Amino acid sequence: MHSIVIFEDDYIVRKSLVESIEWEKHGFKVKGIAEDGEKGIALIDKLHPDIIVSDIKMPFIDGIEIARYVRDTYPESRVVLLTGYDEFDFIQEALRLRVFDYVMKPVEDEYLLKVLKNAADDINNQLRLKKQLSESMPVLRQQFLSGLITGRIKKDDILSELQFHGIQFEEGPFCVYTIKVDGYQDESQRKNLSEINILKLNIINMLSSIFNESLPSLIFDTGIRLVVILKFFEVGEEVLTDKSIEAGEMMLNEINHRLKTIITIGVGRVYYGYDNIPVSYEESQAALEYRHIFGKGQVLHIEDTGFPTVSGLMEFRGRDKDIAMKVKLGLANDAIDIINDIEKELLSNDYVSLDYLKLVAIEITFHIFRELENSIYNDAVSNIDFYTIYSEVNRAETIQEIFIIIKEMINGFASFVNNQRGKLQKSVTEEAVKYIEENFSNESLSLKDVSSYVHINPTYFSMVFKKEKGVNFSEYLLEYRMNKAMEIIKNSEKKVYEVAEEVGYSNPQYFSVCFKKYTGMSPIEYRKHI
Repeated sequence: MHSIVIFEDDYIVRKSLVESIEWEKHGFKVKGIAEDGEKGIALIDKLHPDIIVSDIKMPFIDGIEIARYVRDTYPESRVVLLTGYDEFDFIQEALRLRVFDYVMKPVEDEYLLKVLKNAADDINNQLRLKKQLSESMPVLRQQFLSGLITGRIKKDDILSELQFHGIQFEEGPFCVYTIKVDGYQDESQRKNLSEINILKLNIINMLSSIFNESLPSLIFDTGIRLVVILKFFEVGEEVLTDKSIEAGEMMLNEINHRLKTIITIGVGRVYYGYDNIPVSYEESQAALEYRHIFGKGQVLHIEDTGFPTVSGLMEFRGRDKDIAMKVKLGLANDAIDIINDIEKELLSNDYVSLDYLKLVAIEITFHIFRELENSIYNDAVSNIDFYTIYSEVNRAETIQEIFIIIKEMINGFASFVNNQRGKLQKSVTEEAVKYIEENFSNESLSLKDVSSYVHINPTYFSMVFKKEKGVNFSEYLLEYRMNKAMEIIKNSEKKVYEVAEEVGYSNPQYFSVCFKKYTGMSPIEYRKHI
């Protein structure tokens, strides 16, 4: 039921509007009436109606002023104006004020109801959209925060996104922390995935409570690790570095003490501006990877790792990720081509230190390990120890030695990936063949059905199937059906249409054509021949 108020200075018209329509029968309730705009605004403030039906020309305050007041004060309400033929100047102004609609006098009840029902539908749609937006806000917020730390959101859009999500986070010096939940101080408290997620939520709530009292912060779960973005107010590089480390130590101690949880925190450098948040985030992730070397349960600042500033590695940013992706796809040669290009560029630079080259190599290694850890080939990471590669790189005395180590690692990982993929493809094909053997009599059996059964994209399945079986899916299915048909004809007296049905053909003529094309004989000729 939508509430309505009616404002009309003509008593007869006002009385007619109220009494001539069965309002409640049509889903409306008249909550109030007024003979002038001044009383009308008082009613709006008191009743907050869904729809205001108002004459344009009224004493004291006219319908245009009422429309302006509603737009500015109650934007969820809809205004419908009643007008005469000589008031089009008013109508133009009403349209500028986003009045929902207007109705010409004398008012026809049926047309007025139609307009009001449209207004009610508009309100309902707006409420539904508002509800959908409210329900999706957590997802949109997560997408925004993920885009903020990865650099997918343009700087010009960040402020509007912050306002949209109601986040107060003004530009300033920012530091990003990446938190890895390593486990529990008491191993008997080891939890399942759901409880781990609850633990992460407890950490987020606890840190939010702490920082709300001291520092502006954004704290969220990426799905793999927790991320904290802190804004500082101090100035000076050394002071900011000290403050960022202190904040990291405080987080570590509070989580250890309150939640009895072992965590490791990677800390990036402090940079000014929204557009540098991804830089600090990348550094915090790189620092966190050193837990394989320095151990878990501590704060690892990027400065402690000897990792160069972002400007030092910027020329290679992106290519390390390309290398990792190539390795994940088993494309060793493509990955090594990129490595060779990097090696050539570094050899042409007389001012690059060996220590810097080692850091480049370790950065590449980090990305390969991270890419494989988050894939179906994560067993590869457990087969090759990160610390071993790190030690080998550190012992290297020339650039050539460093890149030999990296290339050998790439070949090792890519070989493992290809071997696993081969096993997977073979397993998938065997599963598909078994499904075909059990369902070949189903006339509608298709490549899409089989690929869906083995949980693989149809295009990729088609490629894998042909690689493993030497023929494409349709050829294999035809061959299997024809062999089954030959077997049935040979071992029974069944009629052609019965044989056709058994091997997946509802049309015996079409079956006979396929059979002759495959064997060189019709089903009847084949039976005589055997």
